Amino acid sequence: MTTIYKIMGGGQKVQRNTQAGLPTQYIKVENSDWVEKCGCSGQDFAANTMWSTELEDLQRWANEWAGCEVTLVEAEEERM
Repeated sequence: MTTIYKIMGGGQKVQRNTQAGLPTQYIKVENSDWVEKCGCSGQDFAANTMWSTELEDLQRWANEWAGCEVTLVEAEEERM
């Protein structure tokens, strides 16, 4: 189990927020089993989520999706 950082809505959410001039929220999840389940970081199209064990990777990918520097802000984890 490890800490992951995720953007719900993935790259599409990053693009929409950037076009609207809004920061993009990410969620920090401690003790996640996503690494064991998925085997790698990236864009999970089935869950529509961009995620990584490294916040720096998430920032780089968000910037690439938006084509510019994106402002990421930490949000509270949503409980289901």
